[in-house]
Amino acid sequence: MSKRLTKVENSTVVSAAYDCSGAGGRKLVRLDNGWLCCAVINGTIDWRVYVSKNDGKSWSHAVTWLTAITINIALASYKNTLYLFCTGSANAYFCKVDLRTVSWPWSVTGVVNPDIGQTAIGIGCSITADKNGVLHAAWCSKNSTYPDAFNIKYNKSINGGASWIGATQVTGCGTGCDLQRPCIVLRKDNNPIIFADYAQSNYKAIIYAYYTGLVWEATSHFVYGYSGNTYEQDSPCAITDKNGAIHVVWHGKDSVNTGVLNVRYSKSVDNGANWSPAIKLTSGNSYHQAFPTISVDKYNRLCVLWYGAIATYPSIWQIRKLIFNGVWGGITE
Repeated sequence: MSKRLTKVENSTVVSAAYDCSGAGGRKLVRLDNGWLCCAVINGTIDWRVYVSKNDGKSWSHAVTWLTAITINIALASYKNTLYLFCTGSANAYFCKVDLRTVSWPWSVTGVVNPDIGQTAIGIGCSITADKNGVLHAAWCSKNSTYPDAFNIKYNKSINGGASWIGATQVTGCGTGCDLQRPCIVLRKDNNPIIFADYAQSNYKAIIYAYYTGLVWEATSHFVYGYSGNTYEQDSPCAITDKNGAIHVVWHGKDSVNTGVLNVRYSKSVDNGANWSPAIKLTSGNSYHQAFPTISVDKYNRLCVLWYGAIATYPSIWQIRKLIFNGVWGGITE
């Protein structure tokens, strides 16, 4: 039986001004042995992994990775192997480590490049491992083919990251639009699906592209968005539950709440063919509710966490939470 997470109050990962923000890519994962791994970044060249062996009560510095320029970071795991993925300096970088067998803190070695030679790196990257340990990674960049817009790229590895099959251009957005903040998960057919936010002057939307097993389908697939929608829609985060339903959260504005961000949610029970009408998990507030992340436990209960302020403490942003167990519960801090 898998181990249940014990609630921990006010646990500090590291007492320093590190950053763990970012869209799409997971910054916190659990290994099969129960260890929690959290990625943080210091400036642009130094990012680290901290590990807790006691359900988050205490944390140790486990990994240091120095790169020329780091813009985005993401973690994934398979059994007890930790996978580290980042983008920056016009490239994508990857390495892996078994934290049970190295001296801490471990300095990254064995780095490979799932992609090189991009002209610019956009916001967000994401990586996941399927049930067989095959790795799937997504990021956004500009290149000589699409020099004026950020587009989504993808690569996979069937040998634990030792080599990659070759980067694929998933989207082909031209001048005047950008696709950023990708989040990659697996559909119930074990093929990847990538979510991202789409921005054009008169169009804001949450889009997705999926792999059929033969080709990428990436044209006019929307979770949320419509012509003339100029309200910000950003930072999708997705999860697939044990029944194969895909759940997506993001933050955005609308004609009712024009000045503040709210958390939205939609799901698909047919592999992404159709999506439920988007609902606002937060509303009627005066302060931003943003950067949501979603997870599912072994009982198929959803948990949505996000970053938001409340009227009682408007200058202090808090981690807020909603649980879905048949119905959405109340928001807690």
